[in-house]
Amino acid sequence: MNNEEFMNKALARIEKNQAIAPDEVPDIPLYMDQVLTLMDRYFPQENNEHAFTKTMINNYVKSGLLPAPVRKKYSQEHIYKLFIIYYMKSILKIDEIDTVLAPAATGAGGKREEKEILKFYDQLHQLAGKHYENFTESIRESCAQTGGVFEDVADEERRRDMQFSLFISLLSLDAWLSKTAAETMIREYRAQKQAAKKKASGRSAKARSKG
Repeated sequence: MNNEEFMNKALARIEKNQAIAPDEVPDIPLYMDQVLTLMDRYFPQENNEHAFTKTMINNYVKSGLLPAPVRKKYSQEHIYKLFIIYYMKSILKIDEIDTVLAPAATGAGGKREEKEILKFYDQLHQLAGKHYENFTESIRESCAQTGGVFEDVADEERRRDMQFSLFISLLSLDAWLSKTAAETMIREYRAQKQAAKKKASGRSAKARSKG
């Protein structure tokens, strides 16, 4: 196969891994096994692997990334968060994901509110469609670029192998750029929040001393 054929197979797999539409999320609480089945339906894996495992979800609960289930059942809030976590878990650490999702799941008073994550997910789902189109266009452009190099290599199989290596290298570069950008922005966001918190604390202490 050439790069275009490899790419088409990759895009076909990505096409299968589409996040659930907001109106398709079950409106009744689900048990763990039902949650795992739902995630596997939208994110089918290869080699009998799963999108999530019980251990992974339990760890998310223990870390505070997910709220604890109620009577061993998981709400819409859990489902929405898991769909977002699926995209993040391969490039971000749990505490980084928590930093990203915290504003999306809290109301104006700073308390966790289920309606907020529902609202956030709805907006994310709308934007994701266009983002997917942009990615598809970008990967096709990279494919076209790598398909026209190493023409001086006489052996056709070796030329295709080198073009394939170059194509994957470009995709890996894209992944690295995205990961680095996300990590840097999270770090700067945390620093800004910490500075603001420290400043507010200083003002409160000063006000108390005057009183």
